[in-house]
Order: sequence, then C-alpha cells, then structure tokens
Amino acid sequence: THPSAYTKAAIGWLAPSAIAQHPGGTVQYNLHAVGLVQPPPSGRVTAVRIGAQVPYLMVEARQRVDEFDNLLPGEGVIVYRVQTTDPLGHAQGNAAPVELLTPSALTLQQTFTSDTGITVMVTGALPGAFSVSINDPTHVAVPNVVDLKTPVAVARIEAAGLVPVLNTHQGSAFVFSQTPKGGATVTRGSTVNLVLHSGPSS
Repeated sequence: THPSAYTKAAIGWLAPSAIAQHPGGTVQYNLHAVGLVQPPPSGRVTAVRIGAQVPYLMVEARQRVDEFDNLLPGEGVIVYRVQTTDPLGHAQGNAAPVELLTPSALTLQQTFTSDTGITVMVTGALPGAFSVSINDPTHVAVPNVVDLKTPVAVARIEAAGLVPVLNTHQGSAFVFSQTPKGGATVTRGSTVNLVLHSGPSS
C-alpha cells in the first residue's frame, strides 16, 4: 500500500502544502486520495492535520486507485494519531509512532469522534476524493490584532476563546505586536501576549 500522508511528507514525497492545518471550529475539506498523483487538483488537499503539537490527529482519504492500493480492505477516510516528534517517525517512549483510530475506513455519512471531542464526518464522494467535515472544539485560530486599539484587540482575543496578556507602557493605546501571531492554531484557553504602543506599528 501507499505510505500515509504523514510518512510521505516526512520523507519528502509529499509537499507540505498538500496537508492542511485545521484552524479549529468546523471546516469542510475535499481530501484527494493519497495514492493519486501529487500535488492534488486545485482546491483539494491530501490530508488534514488537527492539532499543533504531538500528539495530533491526521485525516486522509484512501482509495483503490492503483496496483499499490488495490488490496486495501476498504475505501474511505481514515483517522490516525501521530505520537512522535522524531522527524523520521521513530517511536518515543512506549507509544507507537502512529496509532490508527479507525480500523475500518469511514464511508459516506459515517462519523469518528475522538476522546477530546473532535469529530470527522464523511459528507460526500468525489472522483478520487471524499468530502469531510471536521469539527475541533479544542483548538482555535489566533486572530490578528496588530495595530488595533487595545479594547478592540482584547475583545477579539477573548471572543476567540483565548486569554490576552498585556505588556503595557504609559499611554499605550494600540497593539504593536503579538505572540503567537495571527493565524496560528493554538489550544483554546491559551494566552496571547500583546505588546502595546502609543500608536500603530505602521
């Protein structure tokens, strides 16, 4: 069989752009089967990574598209957990590097739910692909609040389920910089450090 998207990416057989980083919340994806020619057609990805740090989940489509995958026990969407930080996928501690969480591939309208409440549902079938809906209540995307007035920035950070930490100077009214940067995926409830300044950064 074809290696997983995780394995292909680790050894350089799959471009990083073919693996989407789930930003949290609910997002719909078209997953192009990992056995097909890469990169996938425009608008599709091969796999979705859920979570910013190990352990994290990977979701990908598997189909009998060629002689390598023609003996797959079934076609559909698989979910597995990556449990190592080693770039070559070697085991760490007593945990296997990768743990398959869906012994049978998910087919149309089937749903997987992780122990942390992450759900993956197969919502449609496309030529060489499956559509999936992924909901992750445990992670959120950090809003970009640079150059916003402090009260507005604080409100946006809190509305995203995050905790703002202000580094203030007398007369500060605007956000000069932030850590993590806007667009980063973090665990809900994480802190966002805001460096304030008397005026916009630009």
